[in-house]
Amino acid sequence: MLFEIKKAMGALLMPLPFSLLLILCGFLLFFIGRRKLGTLGGLLGMALILLCSFRPFAESITQPLERSYPAYSGQPVAYVVVLGGSHVSDDFLPVSSLLSTASLYRLVEGIRIYDLNEGAKLLLSGYEGYDREPNAQVMQRVARSLSVPQQDIVIEPRPKDTREEAELITNIVGRQPFALVTSASHMKRAMSLFEQQGVTPIAAPTFFTVKNADERHWRYYLPSPNALVMTHMAWHEYLGRCWAWLTS
Repeated sequence: MLFEIKKAMGALLMPLPFSLLLILCGFLLFFIGRRKLGTLGGLLGMALILLCSFRPFAESITQPLERSYPAYSGQPVAYVVVLGGSHVSDDFLPVSSLLSTASLYRLVEGIRIYDLNEGAKLLLSGYEGYDREPNAQVMQRVARSLSVPQQDIVIEPRPKDTREEAELITNIVGRQPFALVTSASHMKRAMSLFEQQGVTPIAAPTFFTVKNADERHWRYYLPSPNALVMTHMAWHEYLGRCWAWLTS
């Protein structure tokens, strides 16, 4: 129950739903006669959507998260741990299209590191969410299609969030060295939760959304849905860190 409440509250506090809620409240206040307050609420909601869709703003709050740890640089590991993400079990789709973009990036990076470490195990995590199949199991299917042997894959389909992943996966890997693969924006929180279990994972961030370019095109400064998605991801992480601190 607490997990569902956390998810619902987190969803409402994301930039777009929160902005739309402000606009809706503004309209309601306007029509019941509180015109100044209603106008203020509507303008604040629209301004927030505009700000969150502005790429310079999105990058300014995302980059501190994504640049917390460097990319994996070849350290020997016994396990490659790929944290869960999201997917859709749709029989019409090829297996390569079942995973979300972030999950696919994580899995590909995990397989790359697995290939660099002879004898390593690929440990895949994630529960089913609102799907019929656990994320770990779907990632396993994709990994098998990319020629990873079944005997080298370990799945942990129970964890619902990163805290549970840290608790359950630590019991599997023990004190053996392991690479921790997750989205770059999620890396700092994941490392902290695993370190609280008394282990020292090797960070292997992937799915970087902030990529420094030598020149910026004029379109960089226009509002865009991609920037809004970037802001959403960063805000999700900041809320997650707040929640981890409150429940630690």
